[in-house]
Amino acid sequence: MRPLPRLAGIAACTLLLMACSKPEQKAPPENFSASEAFTFEVWAEGAPRPITSATMTAYYQVMDSSCLPSKPISGASAVSWNHLISAEVKPLGDGRFATTLFNDRFLDTDLYGLGVCDWELVFVETILNDGTVRIRHTGSATTEWNEPEQIADFHAYSPSDFDVASNDRNSGVSTPQIESVQSGLLVLGPVGPAKPDADFDVRYPAAEFVRVVSTSHAANLAVPR
Repeated sequence: MRPLPRLAGIAACTLLLMACSKPEQKAPPENFSASEAFTFEVWAEGAPRPITSATMTAYYQVMDSSCLPSKPISGASAVSWNHLISAEVKPLGDGRFATTLFNDRFLDTDLYGLGVCDWELVFVETILNDGTVRIRHTGSATTEWNEPEQIADFHAYSPSDFDVASNDRNSGVSTPQIESVQSGLLVLGPVGPAKPDADFDVRYPAAEFVRVVSTSHAANLAVPR
């Protein structure tokens, strides 16, 4: 096999480095005049024990990926669409928890020289903890037309599984966790009596439901903390 000419070899190496190098993930700048505030509240119904604590993570997302660098071959985004922040949780009593977040917390900015990235608050992930098991819930953080939005989903548990540890992929620590099942409902207005779909109902008796409900509504706040 004949060796590549010098210039061709240099060009090939340059293209290879460009293909393999990964752009640095850049955080969007904060908007210290943010005004689009929403209050997010969550609670569990039918949990085996009282919920004692909660953690919340807010997910902000780029609405149009064309402002992000892409991979040379696949064209997929080379950096994450999401920017995550830990939300300050306020206990409300009776196993209810709330946080206030700003939809416009981050400024729309040209981070990569490819156009302005529009950041919006898309959802809040909550982990409810009763000291033995954890229940994970994802709910909408903002509402349209300033109407209260309420999301209810269902998690299944079996009393015999409470002390059986499942591996936590994030921390590597074994922690008992309630099994999450893809069954839920989304409604505008008050959440009334709800029941999982037929398949869920067949697999798990009604006594083994943990129903997690979250609500969000506009908050009258001028600036973030």
